[in-house]
Amino acid sequence: MNQIELHQESEVGIDAENLEPLTPDEIRVHQILNSDPRPEHFAEMINIDPAKLRKKSRFEHLDGMNKLLNYFNYFRTISVAAAVGHGEEGPVDIFDGAPQAEREDVSSTLNLSPMSAHRLIEDAKTITTHLPETLEALKYGEISQAHASIIAQQLAPLIEKGADPIILAELESKAVTFAESHTPAEAKRQLINRVAALDERGFEDRVEDAKKQRYVRLKPEENGMASIYALLPAEDAKLVMEVINDCAKTAQDRHLENLRATTNNSEEDFQLLKKLDETSIDTFRADALSEIATKYLTNNVNPNLKDRKPVLLQLTMDMATLIGLDEKPAQLVGYGPLPASLARILAADAKWQKFIVDPLTGNLINYGRKVYEPPQALKDFIIARDQTCRFIGCAQPARRCDLDHAVPWEEGGETSPENMGALCRRHHQLKTHGGWKLTSHPDGSCTWVSPRGKEFFVPVKPMNPAA
Repeated sequence: MNQIELHQESEVGIDAENLEPLTPDEIRVHQILNSDPRPEHFAEMINIDPAKLRKKSRFEHLDGMNKLLNYFNYFRTISVAAAVGHGEEGPVDIFDGAPQAEREDVSSTLNLSPMSAHRLIEDAKTITTHLPETLEALKYGEISQAHASIIAQQLAPLIEKGADPIILAELESKAVTFAESHTPAEAKRQLINRVAALDERGFEDRVEDAKKQRYVRLKPEENGMASIYALLPAEDAKLVMEVINDCAKTAQDRHLENLRATTNNSEEDFQLLKKLDETSIDTFRADALSEIATKYLTNNVNPNLKDRKPVLLQLTMDMATLIGLDEKPAQLVGYGPLPASLARILAADAKWQKFIVDPLTGNLINYGRKVYEPPQALKDFIIARDQTCRFIGCAQPARRCDLDHAVPWEEGGETSPENMGALCRRHHQLKTHGGWKLTSHPDGSCTWVSPRGKEFFVPVKPMNPAA
């Protein structure tokens, strides 16, 4: 035990609240929290049961574990940078928008999505190469990985432009100091403002570049719900929100009028009903967004398209559930499970796609070597079966992917469900030019082999996992 720790022990030997002596574990937790992190601290903290500590020491244990997590992330950042050949001059990447071909190595090794791996790699390279104070703060547990990533991402544009190292170091130092006592979100806002003020012209350029990255995405949630995320230019987002708020306020006023009508104009009864009503303004905002989309579809149907419906739904459900003899959850393609009752309502109003299958095997009829371009029925089948790109962890929807022959057509590969699958453009190129090997199996599952020789099995996605 060193002198610093002896001094600390003398200060924390008594619980200030109840004047009871601290236990050895409580003393050790305090010492570790107030010392520079070391590898042996992991084992010590893991072997101390926080449930047996008093309240103050429990929070010190939590604080200490978080400090050690930051310390661990220091080494993880170095490991990621080394894994992708940090500091080496590699070949020009053949894949659009990727930092290196090693992105897929990292994503498959850590079981991350390729985009998450991309971000992890970029952050590690920036931190280890250009941000020594950020790396040091991680090492001593003073900031989290989230803080370090924000600093890297916000300063990366200046680094790429060759900013003055002195100015860059000053920005980094202020960012690290601020991050030590603020949340990642607060640290991000503060650094955005500092960078914008320092690099006005560059800020304008980054805003224009950012506008090109705008998107709207759907994310499945639990219990028949889904989230819609939109990244828009600030002025457009403000406009959209104002329209939604206006529609929501109109709907809320109409709702309150209906409530008042049920009370025979009794103000006391109306106020009571108003308190009991659980319909929030957020509920009206959500309804307003759906209403705006519905009105657009209703008013913009192309009359030249026969039997055009505003929404095309793909549902998977068994016949017994469809006719009401069973209640197994159905699957809404691109989302997930829906209750049987709701699925039957949707099925009555949706356009169905049918696949012709072999009566003995249940498989789609094999088109063999007769054609290279898969017929529409085969395309529909593969898109419905694969649901997303077949690469490890890739979530690109199958409808946006290439339909790839696992064994190339030129090498005798058949145009069949067994030999075909959905691959996004990047992973299609990775298979063709990037050294990754793909073996497709009869049920639609596949096996990938990385350039390093490591195998990854990707099972076929069940059409109705809830059944």
